[in-house]
Amino acid sequence: KDAIYTITLKTAGGMVLQDVAVYVYEDATEDDLLTYGNLDNNGTFTFTAPESDKYTVRFGNFPAEG
Repeated sequence: KDAIYTITLKTAGGMVLQDVAVYVYEDATEDDLLTYGNLDNNGTFTFTAPESDKYTVRFGNFPAEG
């Protein structure tokens, strides 16, 4: 059965982060990339995948501070 997952990323101060790369792997080994994309203008990335509690999420290309 598929489920819809939503990831939202914010700074410690509550500001949303945009255009950060999101990589979702099938498990902690990070051998099988399930899906990837970028956070939208609301700091959100949504994907559909089989129900699981084993996904690993990694983020990349954070904006520079300052």
